Parts: sequence; C-alpha cells; structure tokens
Amino acid sequence: MTQPVLPPQSEETPQEKKGFFQRNAFAIKLALIGTLVLLLLIPLAMVDSLVYQRESLAQQTRQEITSRWSDAQTLTGPVLTLSYREKEDKTSPDKASRAEVRQIDLLPDELSVQGEVRTQTLRRSIYEAIVYRSHITLEGTFRLNEDEAAFVRSLSPETADARVSVGITDLRGLEKPLELSWNGDSLTFASGEGRGSGLLSGVAAAVDATPLLQADTTVLFRIEMELKGSDALYFAPIGRTTSIRIESDCPTPSFTGNFLPSHREVRSDGFSAQWDVIGMNRNYPQVFDFSAAEARVQDSVFGVELLVPVAQYQMTERAVKYAILILLLTFVVVLFAETLLRRPLGIFHYLLVGLALILFYSLLIALSEHLRFGWSYAIASVMIVGMLFLYTYALLREKKAALGVGGMLAGLYLYIYILLQMETYALLAGSLGLFVILAGVMFVSQKINRPKEPSGGKR
Repeated sequence: MTQPVLPPQSEETPQEKKGFFQRNAFAIKLALIGTLVLLLLIPLAMVDSLVYQRESLAQQTRQEITSRWSDAQTLTGPVLTLSYREKEDKTSPDKASRAEVRQIDLLPDELSVQGEVRTQTLRRSIYEAIVYRSHITLEGTFRLNEDEAAFVRSLSPETADARVSVGITDLRGLEKPLELSWNGDSLTFASGEGRGSGLLSGVAAAVDATPLLQADTTVLFRIEMELKGSDALYFAPIGRTTSIRIESDCPTPSFTGNFLPSHREVRSDGFSAQWDVIGMNRNYPQVFDFSAAEARVQDSVFGVELLVPVAQYQMTERAVKYAILILLLTFVVVLFAETLLRRPLGIFHYLLVGLALILFYSLLIALSEHLRFGWSYAIASVMIVGMLFLYTYALLREKKAALGVGGMLAGLYLYIYILLQMETYALLAGSLGLFVILAGVMFVSQKINRPKEPSGGKR
C-alpha cells in the first residue's frame, strides 16, 4: 500500500518563530529605561529644590545673625562742610528765598587709613555667619590750592561753624565714643549730625575751618574708631590721594568694588591689602556739593568681603547637574551586565537603582551641613556604591559584574568630585571625560546583539 505523498513543509528559522516582543525585547527595554530616566527627573528636581530651600534658609539665618550684630560697613570721610548764604536775588518777590543757606563740602588733601580686622564666627543651630571687630585709624590733611581757596572765599562761608562728618553705614557698630584730633585740638563727635554733608548715616563734630581759607594752609586730622560689622568692609576714596591698608585674620577675602588692591597678600592665617587711589581716578572734585553727587561717591567705593569658607550648597547644586550622567551610565552598565550574563532584570529593579542614585544627593546635603564637603561626599559615595554593589550581586549572582558596576560608579563619583574642585578647566576636563566614557560604552556595546558570522563562508 503506497503512502500518501505529503506536501513539502516550509522551513522556518528560529527568528521567524519568535513573537514581536521577543524579537524586539532589547529595544523595548531601552525604551522603558529611557522613560524611567525621564520619570526620575521628577525626584531629581525635588532634590534640586531642596538644595535651594536649605541654602535660602541658611542665608536668611545668616542675615538675622548679622542684623543683630551690625551690617556691612562703608566708611566715607572725613568730609568738611561749610555753610554759606546764597547771594540775594533782588528780582525775586519771595524775600525768604533771597537768603537761602547752602553747603559746600571740602574733601581731604591726603587720607591715610590703617585697619586691623579680626573675624569671629557666630552660630545659630547648624548655621554660621562671619562677623568682625576692627580698629581703624583715619588721618591726613585738609588743604586747598589757590583756585579752590579763592572759590571758597567768594562764597563767604561761616568757617567758625564748620562740621567734619564721617559716614558710617551702621552706627550700631561703634563700640567706643569717637574723638577727632583737629589741628591739635581734641573734639567729640555726635551721632546723627551728618545732615549737612549729604551722608545718610554718620557722625559729625563742629570745627573752626578759618585757616583753610588761606591757600596751601594745612590742617591735620586724626580719628580712631573701634568698629564692628559683618560680611564686608568698604571705603570711599575721598582724598586727593588716598592710601588704605588692611590687615585681617580672614583667609578667604574677596576684593571688590571700583578699585582692586595695588598690593595684596593672602595667607592661610589671613591677608593684608593696600589700595592707593588718586583724585584723578574718581569722578568728583575736591570742593563740591556732596549731597548733589552722593551717587558718584558711592560708585567709587571699594573694599573687601569676608567670605564664609563653607560653600556646601553651591557644591551640591553643581553635583546635581551631573546626576543625569550618573543615571544613564549606571543603567547602561547594568543593562550590559544582564544582557551578557543572560539574566534579565525587571524595570522595577532599575527603578530602585535610580532612586538609590538620587538618594546620594539627599545624603550629601544632610551630611555637608555637619561635616566638611569632602568628607560628606566621600561618605555618601561609599554608602551608595556599597549598597548598589550588594544589590547587583544579589540580582546577577555574579561577583565580577557587581564589581564592575560598583567600580564604575566609584570612578564616576571620583571624576565628578575632581570636576567640582575645578573652575577654569572644568569644561575642558568634563568634555574629555565624556569623550572617554562614550568611547568605552561604544567599545563594550559591540558585544550586544552582534550578528554571528556564517561559518565556512556558507550561507
């Protein structure tokens, strides 16, 4: 009995037997991981907001501390103010306006300032503020040249009732009464008496300025003060020649304002700085109405800011900017490991890994408020790297793969810490580092889903 001839069956390759999800499993997983990275940007934004909130709270607390001590101080002076009556305008029907009293201000010919600034740290809870006490000596001379003296005499000022004013931003900073040595006479300053000079806050003393009406007559002055403040100390270069020298124990000064020091020395135990400014460097003359040109005087102010040597919030904020790089590279390494070992992981495992990486920044903020930033960064890195090493080992059951993930993450944290310490070369080092990282990923990715070459050259 003959067997029925069956029609030939078509041969199906293994690739044709697989379903859609099986054939595209790797691409689908990449899409899910990409979506997960986008979702993780939400808690990352919350961490960034937490950094901003903690920094704002620290700044607010710092301002409250300094406001009760004394604010940043700006010294302006001494300024010599003379009163005179404007010439009568006989054509004006208003008789009261014919005798209006005006002021003219004279600036020092030479002004020398010597300052010794000693800082201290005030704390409230975990926050701190830098404040200072200073001993400042102002001395120099008042002298008019022939043209200036002739102009002042033409105004017929009341020289016997002149005032010497010194502008001080926050009068709470004065710790002792001020005295003025004026041409050998000892005079006492009174607060709130700088109204004639245009100074918004300051002290003043009545003097006899009659000798100054003669050209090239020199009047000596000297003022010593014990002044406290916070954050910064500024000066106005009101002398025809101004020389200011400051010594301080603050190791982190920031020189700011319209003039930088002509000489400076910053040491680990403090700094010294000297400014030398001449009258031609500023935009106001020696004899003028100070109140009408106060803005120009304030534009010429310069000085030093006494910085708090802790900038953990700024460093953490910069570290957060690299979070997306750490997330992507960690996910890529874990994906390579599971693919090569043929031990697939669920998207939930990637979620836990991503949350652990974001937790690093929360740990960094909390630790840096109590420890130095370097130690905080090291402790947070060890905690996260150790946790992810144990987790990947438990999932993949392969020690080499877990060591690869942990080693990559540790190297990445070290690389980012180096970038955080850099300023000038941070962009260059970052770009070169990303090039090396991308090249390494491209090299390893050759082994993922690489098609097998036909053996023996046959199809």
